[in-house]
Amino acid sequence: MPPSSPPTRPSTLCLVLILGGAFMLTACAAKRNSAYEVLGGSHSKEVEDAYKEALVDLEESRALEEGRRRNVVGEVMNFNPEEAKKFWPLYTAYRSEMSKLGERMVRLVADYAARFGTLQDKDAAAMTREYIDIDQKALDVKKAYLPRFEAVLRPKQVARFFQTDQKLDAGVKFGMAKGVPLFE
Repeated sequence: MPPSSPPTRPSTLCLVLILGGAFMLTACAAKRNSAYEVLGGSHSKEVEDAYKEALVDLEESRALEEGRRRNVVGEVMNFNPEEAKKFWPLYTAYRSEMSKLGERMVRLVADYAARFGTLQDKDAAAMTREYIDIDQKALDVKKAYLPRFEAVLRPKQVARFFQTDQKLDAGVKFGMAKGVPLFE
């Protein structure tokens, strides 16, 4: 097996792609905040510039992704008008809560990208804990919404919805993960 080269700091383009995947997971791109506000502190000019470029490119992409997600859910669920009337407001509230967790993931990925190659063990430990906490909170949101979805949908519809939601999340996470280098 040939020796592998050591990981290098992500390029600006790579950083834009990493942030891009994360932004498509959230509503963050629509807010037009500075990178300082969104990322929770000061970062390099490279990160700030990449963030600004990503905002311009991804505002439309984020809206398209959310629209695509909504269309996929609608097609898979195939609601009658009465079911749709009950489901969509609940879905909107659910996605809003999940989006807040996506914003946390954006901050985590951006912080990792900004400090790639210079992270200490304590940073790695804190980032790992944050990642696990985000996953746990997402599970908590799903558990909280389960009885609410059960109140408006039949059991097989609830199962189908969560199955579809999981598949959509997996696709977004896979796309984002491809651009994130492993810890050194």
